[in-house]
Amino acid sequence: MMNVTVARPSAATPAPAPQQPAALPSSGAVPASYATLGALIADLAPEDPLFCLSLATATRTARDFSSRFPGITTYALKACPLPELVATFAQAGVSAFDVASLQEMALVRRIDATAPLHYNNPIRSDTETRRAYEDFAVRHFTVDDAVGLERLNRAIPPGDRGDVEVSVRLRVAKNTARIDFTAKFGMPPAPAVEMMRAIVTAGYRPAITFHPGSQCGDPQAFATLIASAAEICATTGTTPHTVNVGGGFPVAYDDARCPPLAAYFSAISLAFNTHFDPARTRLVAEPGRALAAPTMSLLTQIKHIRSDGSVYLNDGLYGGLLELTQIDLHLPTRVWRGSAILTGPTEPRQLYGPTCCPIDRFPSPVPLPAEIVEGDRIEFGLTGAYGLATVTHFNGYGPTQVIGVDEILTRVN
Repeated sequence: MMNVTVARPSAATPAPAPQQPAALPSSGAVPASYATLGALIADLAPEDPLFCLSLATATRTARDFSSRFPGITTYALKACPLPELVATFAQAGVSAFDVASLQEMALVRRIDATAPLHYNNPIRSDTETRRAYEDFAVRHFTVDDAVGLERLNRAIPPGDRGDVEVSVRLRVAKNTARIDFTAKFGMPPAPAVEMMRAIVTAGYRPAITFHPGSQCGDPQAFATLIASAAEICATTGTTPHTVNVGGGFPVAYDDARCPPLAAYFSAISLAFNTHFDPARTRLVAEPGRALAAPTMSLLTQIKHIRSDGSVYLNDGLYGGLLELTQIDLHLPTRVWRGSAILTGPTEPRQLYGPTCCPIDRFPSPVPLPAEIVEGDRIEFGLTGAYGLATVTHFNGYGPTQVIGVDEILTRVN
């Protein structure tokens, strides 16, 4: 993992779990060092790209989602595993965490020794399964094939399975998202029925889950999947302990035409209450992007401008903007000249990152003030999700610092 430096870290760090993997940054909530990004630029005049973290925004985002979602809100660490952010979400009311690796489990355990961990990555080795159960007290697992259930059976003694929840993961039949989840994970309805029966026979608490895909554009996709989950439970005569609707809640990037989160919460609530008894079954969501995206912006600097107007930055698609290789997200931007925001008429510019690779090229032109010059800085908002998590350091480039800033560029759905 990259060497992440966060301004003014807390001195208090919870004790680590036994035998946890190393190479994780220390944790602890961090107060902002700067009130505005302009103040940061005036003080530091950074030449290297950096992430600006607003813990105030993180607190508001987590409280807003968890107070409005009609069930339990967990956080999917894959979006941004920065310990300071995870700790802030926990303090703001996020009561459990979706983890996909031993490293993510170790990170949460350094922050909260008892928070429920939902190991919803169905692809895991025997060692990972055993260590999740024994070393990190994971009691929520997901399976989407017989091999996954066999691994659980080897790791968990029959007499202990009544305290362990195992979810069948359904496959999404129709993609309504920007990243397609219809192929890699999940079971179609018929095998899901047999898996549910096998989970009950093995002595686990049965549950069911799905994920409609990142940036899901249709609230009714959740309702349809809840109805499918209900059919499987009815066929098997099973009352699930949990229905987990996954993530996929969209963020309103500049090009996003997505309904407000309230529309998703309403559709989920209506479908869940129609098909399940809330007194007997929990409703859970595991947002990643929806919580993390607004919490950071990425500050870059213009290194070079060609005669054709093309702009070369000190960071790009191998750094904090790698997700643009997967989705053409139109990130909100603002340009800084010194500590002041540059305004005026805009024109589309082709942007490139600093590496020697030709694919380090933004997928579509970005509107920028016509008067930009070398040395101006471009701030990209909504980069808290997958920005820091996917930096590669190819060619030696990529952000290595996270600095606290109260006011950053953001847009929240």
